[in-house]
Amino acid sequence: MNAERRESPRTQTAVAVEIDGQMRKHRLGVSRDTSATGMLLATPSKFEVGERLTLQVYLSSSDRRSIRGRVTRVEINSAESNEPWRYRLALAYDEPAPDLQERCASLHAA
Repeated sequence: MNAERRESPRTQTAVAVEIDGQMRKHRLGVSRDTSATGMLLATPSKFEVGERLTLQVYLSSSDRRSIRGRVTRVEINSAESNEPWRYRLALAYDEPAPDLQERCASLHAA
């Protein structure tokens, strides 16, 4: 039996993200992986599981994509982590975005 619970495969990425929540606006983040249904990102800002967010994903200086979703997991990075920011959060998109995954994957491959 496969223990993988994700709906779609993940691709490692590293793109800039602006995060807007109900209480916190214009926060920074960096994607760590993305799929057609969600994204894992690192951020110095704390968000709560269940919180609704809007992301502005900066694919290039002239290519930005807006996506909405819900926080499904929040992790605190340990002091031994290579991650420069304290939090990692998983976001499930409201609507699948296979084109966003493909675009992020093409940037990572470049």
